[in-house]
Amino acid sequence: MMTVEIVPSPNFWLEATKIIIPALIAGLGAWLGGKLSISREMEKLRNERAFDHRLDWYHRAARGIVETQWFLTNFSRALEAGDVALAKKLADKRDETKVAREADQREMTFFASPATIAALNRANVRAGNALKGTSLSGEAAQIAGRELNNAYFVLANDVRKHLGMKPLTLQELKAETPDSANTKLDKQSPET
Repeated sequence: MMTVEIVPSPNFWLEATKIIIPALIAGLGAWLGGKLSISREMEKLRNERAFDHRLDWYHRAARGIVETQWFLTNFSRALEAGDVALAKKLADKRDETKVAREADQREMTFFASPATIAALNRANVRAGNALKGTSLSGEAAQIAGRELNNAYFVLANDVRKHLGMKPLTLQELKAETPDSANTKLDKQSPET
């Protein structure tokens, strides 16, 4: 029996290389493209989830500011009217939500800009100072309310920036009254 040995010609290796190398490059490119595409989509999903969480926090923070303003106003009115029962009822209701408000307040370090953090901290200090002692004067409630308005303004512009919207000016938010520019922030603003 005779065996025949097939010896590839030198052209065979050259031709095989011309086929194999482009196939390897195409396979590697497809694998890298798929990996990059998946990574990009995962990053996009993470960013969308973070965006949703941030918007949720902005919404809760804005609602918290308004609730605090209403509480200060109603609490000071109850105290000025001598309605101790209503003042106690308002304070008890406020205490029921204390943990949630504190959690929302601390979340600002995750989501808020430095300007919003400063404005919210300033408003909390003012509101806290207004609530110290046995009574809350209407003037103290107004001061705290104005500081809360300023915090709301900064928060609103933070949200608008986050959403890609044009920031609001103080003039766009204010009613045209003679005493509309009576806080330090109002007087420093170029819009007023």
